[in-house]
Amino acid sequence: MGEDEKRREPMPTETEQRILDAIEGVQVDVNSLKGDVNSLKGDVNSLKGDVHALQGDVNSLKGEMNAMQLEVKNQGERLGHLEKTVDKLDKDGDRFNDRFLNYQSSIDKLVNLSTSLIASATIAVIVSIIFKR
Repeated sequence: MGEDEKRREPMPTETEQRILDAIEGVQVDVNSLKGDVNSLKGDVNSLKGDVHALQGDVNSLKGEMNAMQLEVKNQGERLGHLEKTVDKLDKDGDRFNDRFLNYQSSIDKLVNLSTSLIASATIAVIVSIIFKR
């Protein structure tokens, strides 16, 4: 046997050829899947970055929300203080109105009294003038 005969590979049978073709198809599918897996890895890494960014945004919003809650609490306390002040002013206004009515009534009585005294004095003067004649 010569070297040519040793080097020569026997021709595959039809069944063997179908098996070899199928193996090549599987290898192509595996390589395609590897590419898809690598693409998905990139997408997952991108999503991880987005998730980290969103976590930062959520933490920032939590801080803002806590600050707003504190501000609302402070506003509520100020509103309570203003409510007490308005109530006190309302009571003071009622008390002032009562005093004003008392002073007005007293002044009216004083005017009536002074008018009566002037009338009495006038009548007394007129009567004394009449009786002296």
